[in-house]
Amino acid sequence: MALGCDIDTSIRRRLYSTQNVINRLQATLHQEFDALDDLLRGIAAVGELTPRTNDLVLSFGERLSSRIIAEAFEQHDLQGAHDRCAELHRDRRELRQGCTAGGCD
Repeated sequence: MALGCDIDTSIRRRLYSTQNVINRLQATLHQEFDALDDLLRGIAAVGELTPRTNDLVLSFGERLSSRIIAEAFEQHDLQGAHDRCAELHRDRRELRQGCTAGGCD
């Protein structure tokens, strides 16, 4: 009977771990969907969709899928991380603006 208990305990641990992963990922995805909802409500209130805002709306698909893929990588002990591309783009844009203003050699 001890072997059956060991298998049962192992299955419970895996299920508990999986449920924690699902809960964490679900909370993260809810935050992203809330941000998208806010953005769409703002667009509806203004009644205008600029190309830049359209790009932002479209970016949510990549943002959501990258979080899911990063979590899958982690579950399979693969190296990977979710990066906030918006922050990287902002940093690059600020650097480029500084260079065009004569600040870079």
